Amino acid sequence: MSEAENQQKPVLAGIAAGTTVFVVACLTTWLLYTLNANLQLQLLRGELANIARIAALEVDVEDHKKLTRAEDTNNSHYRKIIEPLVEIHNAVPDILYIYTMREIDGRIYYILDTVNDDGLLRNNRSEVTSVMEEYEFNPHDELFINWLPTLHAGEIDVDEEFYLDDGDYIIGASVPIFDSDGSFFGILGVDFNVNLLEENLQFFLKVAFAVVLLSFILALIIGLRVYLISANLKKTHAKLYRQAHTDFLTGAYNRRHFLAHVASETTRSKRHKHPLSLLLIDIDHFKKVNDTYGHLTGDEVLAFLVSTVKETMRGNDMIARFGGEEFIILLPDTTKEGAIRFSDRLQNRLSLLEMKSVGGERFFFTISIGISEYKAEVDINDWINQADSALYNAKQSGRNKSVCYQNNKPVSIRLV
Repeated sequence: MSEAENQQKPVLAGIAAGTTVFVVACLTTWLLYTLNANLQLQLLRGELANIARIAALEVDVEDHKKLTRAEDTNNSHYRKIIEPLVEIHNAVPDILYIYTMREIDGRIYYILDTVNDDGLLRNNRSEVTSVMEEYEFNPHDELFINWLPTLHAGEIDVDEEFYLDDGDYIIGASVPIFDSDGSFFGILGVDFNVNLLEENLQFFLKVAFAVVLLSFILALIIGLRVYLISANLKKTHAKLYRQAHTDFLTGAYNRRHFLAHVASETTRSKRHKHPLSLLLIDIDHFKKVNDTYGHLTGDEVLAFLVSTVKETMRGNDMIARFGGEEFIILLPDTTKEGAIRFSDRLQNRLSLLEMKSVGGERFFFTISIGISEYKAEVDINDWINQADSALYNAKQSGRNKSVCYQNNKPVSIRLV
């Protein structure tokens, strides 16, 4: 072997080692990129489905049926029913569109359509669709072949991958909307702009093959960016969830959330034979409070009552606003005797707390309470009606008292 060949060996070995390290680093980076991109896509798909579910709660089928012509886009009814979707759109800036569609004789028509910026309040006519504008698509196209069948089956359809539309990378979710008779009515759709995410990933890929170290740094930056996007989406989802499930004035849960929760609690009560009680509360002479001290003070009374109840409750108890000045409290693992003791504590606590009106006047307020313990043979509506019957008896017999429904009739158990 010649001297020249001996000198070349370390060079070749160094090149081979360097090449091996570079190739391994590039392949590792590519693998991490692919896994990262798939993970980001799955996170986006999950969060987008959640946003679409929440937006669908704002859709009223009967209101949609009143929009039947293109010129309906300009009327006040259209603006009224699109405003909740506009609020959701504004809460998540990367949403491109939130829209609703209606199916008639196998054809799909737009009804509502929110877009970015000036188009949000339907001022920019050139950027938005009109009521009953047909959505033309090929049902045999790969993008749409399972779209309507999935929705007809009552399932949410979320795009498996990004797709390109007028220069934007988009991922979309569709939620089925059903009429009151259970028939398929239409679709709520949300399209999400993922251009920034896609650009970051492409930039990361190019730089990664050029400089392995810089690729690693950029991977951390992109990972942080994805984390921030995911965190922002989760924060937005939590905010939307709170808006959909709580009363904004008092912080109590709303009626819809309570009815969903009470169903699971009654099932648990029957399965484990645990007691379960509820209290229906009404503020005495609340109209007089509003008339005397003003509605702002009335709002403060509602919020004050809820905060006082929360201070009296245990961690697994629940309060919800049931309507107007009526609130309902669910007490798991509590007999009617325990519920009576709870009502005593609450009324005693309120009797000692003085309110101050917006104008500076000081006053007290009282509440009437109807109590009922759950029985397995009684359905939820009848159980709530029992508490309502007891509450009615409390108000009719002088107010500022608790009445318990027992032995198939309301029985007064406390008079303050």
